[in-house]
Amino acid sequence: MHLEDKCRILFAQSWNQQLDSIAESPYCKFTSHNLLALQKKKKKKKKKKKKKKKKKKKKKKKKKKKKK
Repeated sequence: MHLEDKCRILFAQSWNQQLDSIAESPYCKFTSHNLLALQKKKKKKKKKKKKKKKKKKKKKKKKKKKKK
């Protein structure tokens, strides 16, 4: 294994540990909960509104009066 690869692995491990420790803090839990709630709200807004189809009015046929 090359030195560069070892460095990448060590960096990734330390990075993950830092992220885990941040995620365990009470402040982060509070904000992450809020972020999830905000994301859910945004998803609801993104739904496209279906266009209402206009109902075609049926034209009434006028009965022609027969001339006597």
